[in-house]
Parts: sequence; structure tokens; C-alpha cells
Amino acid sequence: MQPFRDPNQSSGTRAALAAVPNFVSKPSSRGLDAALMVVCLVPGVVLVAGIAIVNGLVFRDLRRVFFFQERMGWRGRVFTLVKFRTMRDAVDREGHALIDEQRVTRLGRLLRNTHLDELPQLWNILHGDMSFLGPRPEMLSAHEWAVAQIPGFEQRLAIRPGITGLAQITQGYAQVELASYQRKLAIDLEYIRRKGWLLDAKILVGTAIWMLRGKGWRWNDPALSELAGAGEGERLSDTQSPRKAA
Repeated sequence: MQPFRDPNQSSGTRAALAAVPNFVSKPSSRGLDAALMVVCLVPGVVLVAGIAIVNGLVFRDLRRVFFFQERMGWRGRVFTLVKFRTMRDAVDREGHALIDEQRVTRLGRLLRNTHLDELPQLWNILHGDMSFLGPRPEMLSAHEWAVAQIPGFEQRLAIRPGITGLAQITQGYAQVELASYQRKLAIDLEYIRRKGWLLDAKILVGTAIWMLRGKGWRWNDPALSELAGAGEGERLSDTQSPRKAA
């Protein structure tokens, strides 16, 4: 079977994806996605609705319950990721955004630490943009930065991005530095090579433990806080690395 070819992909992206072993046109993880969706859809919708109501009260505006952002997806296709909004658009006297610890809401802190802010991405799975398990989708600017710095970074686009993945339960939030992104790529490619039901089951169990322990956004690491903050309200310029995001 021949590798999938998307006419909208760059030649560099096509070459990188072709380098991934067994990369074919058949979508991966859809059977697992379907099984998990059967189990999670009803309780997930109930939980999303409950959190949305509370979040609407927090922001006093139902239109600000969710946060939408373009991310780099499967085979280089850009899609709109949805998650719960967790930070206010607060600025200082000079009009600069406050640090994330000052902007995040109490509910937002809880949602981030338990990763429940990602729950609305059930919609992205239903829409076919994501899977339950896979490499986390990068912000477009962060992806462009990593591609420029790390040869073959596009290879992680060979499968659909996930709500959780091997890198998330082993590395956690990647520090916004070259070495951390290189490690993230290595772990993502390891998952692509070893992908199977047993490994997926281990990741699901590890994710549940991670959530129960509240090992989400770590506030004592300024670099991690910068990257998380760039996800709501800020955008990286074409010349900035994630480390330089305001």
C-alpha cells in the first residue's frame, strides 16, 4: 500500500512522513477511538456541560466558556482545537498581559492540573481531527520553530494527534527548549513504532493516574508557564521561539 499523499503538504513534510515506518493511508487508532467514545461520550458530555455552566458563571459570559486555537494536525493539516478557557485577558497598566499565575481562574487552575480543560476535545475526536492517544498537537508557531530546529520533527504528524500520549505520561509538559522538544520527538516516534493495544492500555492507565495526582500545569516552572500562557491570549511571532513568548 502506498503512503498517503496530500497535495497541500510541503515536499519537506511529505518526505518526513514517508520516513516513518509503516506509514500508510489507513487511519490509525479509529477502532480504539470508537470503543472509548462509546464508553466516554455520555459521561463526557454531562461533565462538559457541567463545567461549561460553571465556567460561564466564572467569566460571566457563556461565549467565553471555550477557547479555540489552530493547531498542527494529522499529515500537516491545520485544525481548530477546542478546550475550556482557563485564563482571563488581564493586562497591566502598560497593556501587557499579566503572568499566567495572575490571570488563571481558580477553576482554571483545577482544570489545568487535572487536564480536564482538554475534555472538549471529544469534539475534535468525533470530527476526525484527533484521537484519544497520540502526539499532542503543537501551536502553529511552536511547530514551525521546532521544524526549523529539529530535523524530522514533522514525522510526529504521521498519526492523528491525541488528547494524551506516551510523551505526556513520561515527560509531562515539555520545557520550551531544544533538548526537551528533541526528547518529545523521540518519545512520539517511539510510540508510532511500538503502537499497539498493550501500549495504549498502559498510556490510558498512566493518564488516569496522572490526572488523579493533579500533575498538570506546573506553576513553579516559569518556562512551562510561558508556553501554557501562549495558548490563551498570546501568539508567537514567526521569529520567536516558544521560550521568547510573552
